[in-house]
Amino acid sequence: MKLRPACLADAALLFQWRNDPLTRAMSASTAELAWCDHIAWLERSLADPDREIFIGELTAHSAPVGTARIDRGPQLDELSWTVAPEMRGLGFGRVMIRALMTALGERLAVARIKPMNVASWRMALGCGFVRVGASEGLDLWVRDLRTPRIRALPFESHAAGAELAGAL
Repeated sequence: MKLRPACLADAALLFQWRNDPLTRAMSASTAELAWCDHIAWLERSLADPDREIFIGELTAHSAPVGTARIDRGPQLDELSWTVAPEMRGLGFGRVMIRALMTALGERLAVARIKPMNVASWRMALGCGFVRVGASEGLDLWVRDLRTPRIRALPFESHAAGAELAGAL
């Protein structure tokens, strides 16, 4: 698996994945996205120095398996991901997230996951994230890449949770 930077030529693929019914159901924004809005978002995102969008590809075939994103902040980075519908359930999501975490280096990372998104919960757990609380209907998952593991504690009393709360 390799991650390559997304580009405008990936617009149709990213649009297809974004409007997939299961992807929409598990996203913070569940509305179907119009093509012109998608293109405007992608152009802004590709120009944003604090956002990195990647396409996960199987190394041998360059077959796309999903997309992953890093939104960089001053104290932590927020991760998000989508596994291509035809690649779900094959273990590629976890491999893609691990590759994304390699791109992060020694940074605190957070992911916001819907409580009913069991597949993303499993991927997050398998990559060393812990659930530390909830905000705006989404569960907050943290991975402190500076330490091998952090223990899940009540959100407010957890060191990473306190840093996260201050950063959000």
